[in-house]
Amino acid sequence: MNLEPVRIKLEQQRDLEIIIVEGDVDLYSAPSFKEHIAEFLSQGKRKIILDMRKAPLIDSSGLAVVLNTALELQKTKQKLRVVVSKQNHTVFRFFSIDKRAILTTTLESALDSFSV
Repeated sequence: MNLEPVRIKLEQQRDLEIIIVEGDVDLYSAPSFKEHIAEFLSQGKRKIILDMRKAPLIDSSGLAVVLNTALELQKTKQKLRVVVSKQNHTVFRFFSIDKRAILTTTLESALDSFSV
């Protein structure tokens, strides 16, 4: 359990938005994470990569935010890309996030998936 707020950085590459998540995303930090994502989506951003490689721990409340983001993007015929560490890849697959989002372990793969 980490009582520090999750840190969110925004970057842009090509015409894509990259949301970089740093720190644990757990019961305590998930509400802040959710607020950041909601604000971002409210700006009409739809080509999104969620880079979670620097989030060493993500619990079910954090996974719910990722899943809800993917579902929100599906409404506009977009698919969320999520970059995860190799350690967390299994967790995302276990919770079937890979059925709603494209999971990769590298930012390059996520970027390339938009050109396919």
